[in-house]
Amino acid sequence: MHHAGRLELITSGLRARLSRGTCLVLAFAVATTGMAAAQERGAVDLPLFPQLSDYSESCAGTVTLSSDPYNLGAWQGEQLSISPDQLLEVGILYSKGGATVPANAELATRLFRYLAERPSPIQSRAKYLAAVMILDTQGSPEMDRLAAQMLTEAANARVTGAARELGALYEIGRGVPQDFEQAAIYYRIAGSEGDAESAFSLARLYADNLISDGAQEAALNLAKLGLITLLSDVNQGRCSALVTVARLYEEGDLVAANEQAAAAWYEAAASTGNARAMAAIARRYYGGIGVEPNVQLAIQWWRRAAELGSMDAKANIGMIYATGDGVEPNAQEATRWLTEAAQGGNVSAMVHLASLYRGELSALAVSQADPEQAYFWTERAYAADPTRVSVIMNLARALISGEGTALDPARAFNLFNQAMRLGNRSALREMASAYLNGNGVERNPERALQIFRQAAERGDLSSYSVIVDMYRCGIGVEANAAMADLWLGRAAAVGDVDSLIVLSNRTVKELNAEDQQRTLQLLFRAAANNSREAMIRLSEIFARGEGVEKNAELAARWEALAIRPGPNQEVGLYLLAEAFRTNTAHEWDPVRVQQLLTQSHEMGYVKATTRLGKYHIRPGDDGMENIDAGVELLRQASSRGSSDAMRELAEYFRSTGNLPEALGWLDYAIVAGLDTAQVLKAEWAFKGLISGQPEPDAAREVLDNVIKRGVCSMSLSSAVVTSLASGVGGPGRDQEALDMANRAIETFRPTPDEVAQLGSALLKGSPNQTLVGRGIELLERSMELGSIRGYIELAQLYMEGNGVPLNFEKAMELLNQAAAAGEVSAYIHIGRAYLQGVGGSPDYAAAWSSMERAAAAGIPEAFREMGHWYLRGLGRPENVDEGLSLLERAASMGDTKAILDLANVYSVGFVVDQRPDIAVKWLETGAAAGSLEAMHRLGLAYLLGLGVPQDEAEAQRWFRLSGSKGYAMKADATQVKQE
Repeated sequence: MHHAGRLELITSGLRARLSRGTCLVLAFAVATTGMAAAQERGAVDLPLFPQLSDYSESCAGTVTLSSDPYNLGAWQGEQLSISPDQLLEVGILYSKGGATVPANAELATRLFRYLAERPSPIQSRAKYLAAVMILDTQGSPEMDRLAAQMLTEAANARVTGAARELGALYEIGRGVPQDFEQAAIYYRIAGSEGDAESAFSLARLYADNLISDGAQEAALNLAKLGLITLLSDVNQGRCSALVTVARLYEEGDLVAANEQAAAAWYEAAASTGNARAMAAIARRYYGGIGVEPNVQLAIQWWRRAAELGSMDAKANIGMIYATGDGVEPNAQEATRWLTEAAQGGNVSAMVHLASLYRGELSALAVSQADPEQAYFWTERAYAADPTRVSVIMNLARALISGEGTALDPARAFNLFNQAMRLGNRSALREMASAYLNGNGVERNPERALQIFRQAAERGDLSSYSVIVDMYRCGIGVEANAAMADLWLGRAAAVGDVDSLIVLSNRTVKELNAEDQQRTLQLLFRAAANNSREAMIRLSEIFARGEGVEKNAELAARWEALAIRPGPNQEVGLYLLAEAFRTNTAHEWDPVRVQQLLTQSHEMGYVKATTRLGKYHIRPGDDGMENIDAGVELLRQASSRGSSDAMRELAEYFRSTGNLPEALGWLDYAIVAGLDTAQVLKAEWAFKGLISGQPEPDAAREVLDNVIKRGVCSMSLSSAVVTSLASGVGGPGRDQEALDMANRAIETFRPTPDEVAQLGSALLKGSPNQTLVGRGIELLERSMELGSIRGYIELAQLYMEGNGVPLNFEKAMELLNQAAAAGEVSAYIHIGRAYLQGVGGSPDYAAAWSSMERAAAAGIPEAFREMGHWYLRGLGRPENVDEGLSLLERAASMGDTKAILDLANVYSVGFVVDQRPDIAVKWLETGAAAGSLEAMHRLGLAYLLGLGVPQDEAEAQRWFRLSGSKGYAMKADATQVKQE
């Protein structure tokens, strides 16, 4: 009846026992005649189930008062003239609630502490009650220590309950160091006063061999007397006995363990107002332990415990709503309950509240994440418990990424060091990264390698890949391919999925059957470890028949497995979208790509968020353009540490003319460790985009620093090669660019698209024929390996004469090859080329045929192009209705260019009657889709009264909106009106 995979419940209960190897009933059987035997003889008879399910009416003396005769509900701590005995009863009333008085744990605690600070006959009892309230309703380490101190004073004054509670604190190490000898001392004090539960706890310590001072027999005799006392209390219906019996059946002490019986006794105890029993039965209903699972009943009991001030109960309710485990996720309820618990000092609630605000829990979408609040509660949790490793790590990561707070790499390094001393192996890796990058500490690659090795030896798989890169690329050590392969093999041997994938990549380029079989074996191993990437790769292999017989059914099965619900589903969705994007065994389908990326993004995968943002801000053939949505997505991804998103925002704002914003994002990306951002900064300095003047020396220095640190990825290799080939690093570095490109091909075993990217990099503005020749070689090689990108890029080079002689025939040949290989967007380039008569006379029939094929594949740009051709009578008779219909079709697919084109048609009266009002409707559609140009032109419409009533204030609003979002053409209503 237990539920697997449920959320980890928060509990600070004092009877959260250690794992037991010996049960108390066995110890009794060995050391005495045995209580089980005594039961068989009828000497004792502990009931299996309580006589009543609800003891709320039968437990006399639970609360003496039913109302507050002194009206202390608004008491704020001023001096009282009420007798201590009477005031204590009022405190007890508020701790449990009465007929006319709701429970008020905060007030009860203040009353008990007020009495505990003043000498009186009941001072020690007040300390005991105050400590219990603190333990049950707060839960921070600081308050735990205060409660332990108060219990010590009360126990030394012979308050039985205080001795029992203090013994439990020493047993589990809460508020005091764990010390079984001390626990035994206080259990013995309480047990000798007739406290049955303390007697049982003492005997249990002996049974588990946690203490051995020769007094075991006396302890067992004390436990036997405790059992007799317990039986008497049960028979007399005393409420205090109910929880004790529940624990006996739960632990299997003195009686055979029985979860159903334990649940029944806990529920009976909960009915008397016992908050700890309420929490216990709630956990059982939640997990289906001894009862049928019932999340709603669990929440009901936790709510009752929360009314009595239990912060653990509030935190558990919040977590259920945050994760949607058994209920609908509810951000408002999750935030309310977790915040109440966190404000009450519950550290676990602070931790989960931070997770909620980071967008890691179901109730709050990633788009609603609040990094500042996440950081605030992480800091609060750290202040409350600076030994909790997960909190230390999250705080350090926020400080090193600037997520929700100012960047502070030095403090982050110190926190990682603290977590490392507490045994966290991930902290070792983070410290090593800091030494490697000089982030928060002086750069020391040798020390970094040493720590990475320590982390790997302790089982940190990610450290293996870093060590591989250090040896492979000579980062901080001499490049050593043999050592790189050694560490790669070690990583694969311990089950590192990424290493298995890398090894399979290495063997793909070999065409012999043995290597193909080796590839399949590695991919099968990775897939067995739930690698969604391996599943996508297997799908592609079977779809294309690479080294295996083509098998569409197997390909479809692996694809379905890659995106099935479960751990890492979001990764599979993203990778499948990438497969569509790169046309790897899939036809281009922009709608499907957007669906996959959106689903992955909504599940919190930051790479999908970044990719979706890129699609929205980059006009293209996919029909996804939506500037507002794109910028917002990239901001979300940046707030979650995506350096790629930061760089993308930098390039976007540079394109809009907002250089301060662009440089800010570029610096964020550099601090986040993105080396390609350093290369981009070098390019900007070279072009004079940073200071307004070209800075070749500064550009060369930045680029040289990147190279010195180690170029150890395909993306960075391409970026550096591009810069070197285009002169950013200074003149005379063509050979260096060529060497780096060749080394990248040999070292990284790039994908076909990466080969194409590297080939393009060598052609960037370099007149060096050796570089041009090698660039073309790489593009042609990428085409042989199946890269559609290679065809398109090489075709554009021949079409423009960029680095190669103009050759329209060659360009058309390559475009047709790309189209035949499944790159349907190539038909758009082909159609335009035929229409323009590139290299000869226009061929309208071929142009229309190509564009119709692109439209049949669902590319919005194709519908837009054909719409314009109909309006202009290009290749077919002019047909205004059909032209407008096609433009509207493209607009309905989200193509913002088509939307603006329709606005243009109606605003100037091109081929239709001039209708400014319809033009405005299309501009409003474009603005809603995020088009900054549409927003700007709406401002003009309102300013001039074109299609709408003249409204200068509304015009100004649209101008400000488009300008604030980065529209290059800034405008002010007054200035435009004057002009």
